[in-house]
Amino acid sequence: MAASVKSETILDPQTRARRCGPQLFIFHFSFFISLAVAAIAWSQATGNVQAWRTADGAVLWRGGERGGLAWELFDADGDGRPEVAVFFAGPRYTRVEIDTNGDHVADRVHLFEPDGTVTSYLDENGDGVLETPPGTPSERQRAIREIGRGGELFERALQARFDADAGLLTAVNVPAPPIAPPMKRPGGPPVTVRLRLSLIPGAPAIMLQRQDDLAHLGEFTIAAPTAVGVIEQHFALHIRTDPTATRADENGELDLGVYPVFVREPTADGTIVQTLVLQITGRLRRADLSPETFFVSARLREAGPVFAEAPVRDLAGRPAGQLAIEIVRPAQ
Repeated sequence: MAASVKSETILDPQTRARRCGPQLFIFHFSFFISLAVAAIAWSQATGNVQAWRTADGAVLWRGGERGGLAWELFDADGDGRPEVAVFFAGPRYTRVEIDTNGDHVADRVHLFEPDGTVTSYLDENGDGVLETPPGTPSERQRAIREIGRGGELFERALQARFDADAGLLTAVNVPAPPIAPPMKRPGGPPVTVRLRLSLIPGAPAIMLQRQDDLAHLGEFTIAAPTAVGVIEQHFALHIRTDPTATRADENGELDLGVYPVFVREPTADGTIVQTLVLQITGRLRRADLSPETFFVSARLREAGPVFAEAPVRDLAGRPAGQLAIEIVRPAQ
């Protein structure tokens, strides 16, 4: 088994226009993603699910929270079982799953990084452990590109989104299928991760001068089965900003979501290793900060720790610092 397939970073439409190159992504995936990011404009209220039917009988479902965690399911043949599932954190993709052969198993899975970079895997046996196709890099790209009809399905799902946003589709009252998982997949072994969060104020150039203002948000432990869906938890915060306790703790809230999945990837010597990929999403609510959704991704082979950062902004949308996340997977 060979290395995972990487695409170029997926850019916003303006940046993409400046840096467009010949390798957008197999089956033009990056191109459609870039257009889609500009088209995400949720009209439903929090948690509300909408559905539309296209002229050829396909159904598009949309749900989740505006500006937060959201999802879309696309049922190409109208049988009630989706062939395409797309998941978002704010305006960013977190993962896309596609059933290319109609067996209701997500045999092609694309996992995204916060910068838009995507890694593509296969899961042809539906066990929830993602693998890369064998062969040379070009053979791997060909396998991802040519397996089934994934490109056509995703293009149809994206067109349905555009048409729904433009008011061109008929709204229908069709219950949505489950989204965890959206397609047939057994729950994998549970994993436990410990997340320690701190808020580092200020721009990067002055962080070292403002360590006394560092805010400790706390340590949080989340257990979740792998390859099934995002596990979400809500925490009330007592934010400690003064280690001497001269100033009282501040109140806040934290929503955390964890999507864990195992991937099998080759090393330089040709052996296959199993890596735990964690997609972490969340929202920090504090009186002086914009409550926008953050998204980080981590790869764990050992017990940890792994560090990740997400930007935070003030109420005017200006950079206000970094959310530092220490990720530890306790030894099994």
